[in-house]
Amino acid sequence: MSSTPGPTAATRADDAFEAVALIAAREPLLVALDFDGVCAPLVDDPASSRMLGPTREAIRLLHADGCHVA
Repeated sequence: MSSTPGPTAATRADDAFEAVALIAAREPLLVALDFDGVCAPLVDDPASSRMLGPTREAIRLLHADGCHVA
């Protein structure tokens, strides 16, 4: 019985990137983001959590490019 090696991590990453690229090419595109810990750093008091400037700009650019952001 011959054993065939499974996909490497690089191959799986390439496949994942290709899958994301195919999805991202669809229109309209919706990007749904979680706020606490994704768009803003985790803090002890969630009410004091604030989005960082670079994240805000990235979301603004997505929206300006026609992407729906939630």
